[in-house]
Amino acid sequence: MPGASRPTLGLHLALDCVPNLENWQADAGAAGCRAADRGQRIQEEKVMKCVICKHGETKKGRISVTLERDGMTLVFKEVPAQVCSNCGEEYVDEEITSRLLKTAEESLSSGVMVDIRQYKAA
Repeated sequence: MPGASRPTLGLHLALDCVPNLENWQADAGAAGCRAADRGQRIQEEKVMKCVICKHGETKKGRISVTLERDGMTLVFKEVPAQVCSNCGEEYVDEEITSRLLKTAEESLSSGVMVDIRQYKAA
């Protein structure tokens, strides 16, 4: 998104570790369209209060993440995340976020236009 400092998100990605993030738009599952708080990080073994609804606690889950840029659409299925038990808001940690965006950059460079992938941990 030209001129935007961050993508429109339907999930919370750990954003501090990712260069050129302003070029990516991200969406996940049926989550709302909210921007993540900068610096928000989730550790899988820790439970936290949801920053959106302020009532639910997060729990481990698997989500689908869709990234779009320059006409390319890339979908990752079964991505590990923390999911709010009350509102369903989704949070992806820094390491996974970095891996997803690196894969997306490589796909864009190789000319991929549409791709659906099963997430694989490194």
